[in-house]
Amino acid sequence: MEVETRPFLRFSSPRDPAVVADFVRLRVIDLDERDWIRGYLAARRFLRAHGHMRIPLDARDERDHDYPIGQWAAVQRREYAAGRLDAGRVRKLVMLGMLWSHPDAAFDDRLAVARRYVERVGHLAAPQGAVRDGVRVGQWPANQRRHGVMDAYPEREAALRQLDPWWRPDGWTTAWQRAANEVRLFLGRGGALDELAPGYVAGGEDIGRWAQRHATPAVRAKLLPGQLEQLDALGIRPEHGHGQGAAAGEGDAQGGVAGAVGGGVEDGGAVAAGGGAGVDGVSVGGNVDGARAQRRGRGAWETAFAAAVAYRQREGHLEVPRAHVETVRVADRGTAAPEGDSGTGPGTAVAGGETVEVRLGKWVNNQRTRRGSLDEERVRLLTGLGMRW
Repeated sequence: MEVETRPFLRFSSPRDPAVVADFVRLRVIDLDERDWIRGYLAARRFLRAHGHMRIPLDARDERDHDYPIGQWAAVQRREYAAGRLDAGRVRKLVMLGMLWSHPDAAFDDRLAVARRYVERVGHLAAPQGAVRDGVRVGQWPANQRRHGVMDAYPEREAALRQLDPWWRPDGWTTAWQRAANEVRLFLGRGGALDELAPGYVAGGEDIGRWAQRHATPAVRAKLLPGQLEQLDALGIRPEHGHGQGAAAGEGDAQGGVAGAVGGGVEDGGAVAAGGGAGVDGVSVGGNVDGARAQRRGRGAWETAFAAAVAYRQREGHLEVPRAHVETVRVADRGTAAPEGDSGTGPGTAVAGGETVEVRLGKWVNNQRTRRGSLDEERVRLLTGLGMRW
């Protein structure tokens, strides 16, 4: 018996047999694999267009209604790493040159998330705990900023710089950069500097207070060239009318802190456990657990606070790195002064006292986490010093 044969499909122009076979499987045979084959075809088109399979997370296939090929490829990598990807699919992707676990692929995926974060927020100075689409967009840029990480990858640094020219603060904190960025965005939305007053918060930062403080010559004198460049671009100029003290409305900078340390840390003053002028009207030792301080000769909390005062006077802020250690001189009468006023080094005995190393970064963090159990006076002191709770 003769079997009749006739063409199953006819095309008006030559077609790639592999594409035809995939089309038939997609539409007729394996309906349950429709979504996977759709992504596979999009991956083939990506390969033809770009010459590689390093598909970024935010890639889309314009020829298929903006199909999210980047997310599809990320799922395939994840399933492969977990050993759940079908062997036939693995074989198909291997033939395309799929990158299963490549540093560039991981970087590109996180860069795509960082790009979406910048599109929403306006900068890459994210808080440490910020998360976007499952990526820690605060921690990941911090990892890229580490010394030497970008040395062999200039193209990666260029990509991050394209997202945010100031993504990598050169010697100052990310919190400082975040405040500068928020002021820039505020001005870009049509705001004016004279509208910024202490208490105006954006991006979790009091940018009103920040802008006012950075208009004082004393604060600007401690800044690095990159910081000054940004302030000039923002139009924040030194206001000489503030003199040597604090900016108007900010009692913690210079004047208030100097009063708190009984003559000023920069002048070689000390924090007395038994009395002295205070910050925001609260004495440093007399009202902060004074009875206990008298019993012990000096309080450990008061010594740590003295270290915080010294750091604040020198750096202009209280964003202390967690590993930072501050050295202060503790005198017999229960006073503390920053190391360096007496010309001695860490651990060197001085007349009438000793030097003490305070793990200031950890202490500051502990004060934040224990705010609910702190005395009201201590909370007021730290707030006056510039603590961001």
